[in-house]
Amino acid sequence: TSGNPVELTNQSALALEGAGAASFLFSSSGTMSGDVAASQSITIAGVTATNDTDVAEPAGFTNAGTITLTSQGASSGSAQSAELDWPGRLTNTGTIAATAGASGGSRFLEGAFLDNSGTVNVNSTVTDDVYAAKWTNSGLVKVGAGKLLKISNTGNYRQLAAGTFSPAVSGSNIGATVPANRAVLDGNLTVTGTPKSGKTYTVVGPYTQLTGTFAAVSP
Repeated sequence: TSGNPVELTNQSALALEGAGAASFLFSSSGTMSGDVAASQSITIAGVTATNDTDVAEPAGFTNAGTITLTSQGASSGSAQSAELDWPGRLTNTGTIAATAGASGGSRFLEGAFLDNSGTVNVNSTVTDDVYAAKWTNSGLVKVGAGKLLKISNTGNYRQLAAGTFSPAVSGSNIGATVPANRAVLDGNLTVTGTPKSGKTYTVVGPYTQLTGTFAAVSP
């Protein structure tokens, strides 16, 4: 496809079967199957004061393109959630982003395993509350100031030597990951923004069992 994305409504089922360039917008709940190719994008958008949007994959899959959780519609009115569910393993070599969009709302990435060697941008707080979920990062995880990556319900976060965790800081607010169970740390911690003088920030936890340390910290 070219131009505007193809909008999917009313419990649509999207089957991704090729690698051709295409953009799709879920503005109501539905299903998708297959891998997301590098030239493809999937947007999952709750609609202000109208509906939450929950998209389910029936199996583990690979994202080499772009998946965005957001909202659309009016800028005022009740905020609606955007959610992606999958069993098994999501392998991300592309980009996964969570944004407030038009009116905010909750953002959910609900899966048992997420292996990231691409980029995860958390510009709106993201929750994965699947029991004992495991996130592994060998790419880049960016979390906006005051936003959280919450891996709830005995969840775990593991960062490998090639990985970078990059929280933004603004005044007293910093981005953080909050695994409910354990974090195993290696790789890089890169903080962006301007910290408040004399302020202590928590970027992992606060109630997480920690193993290891970031190998490099900047600035």
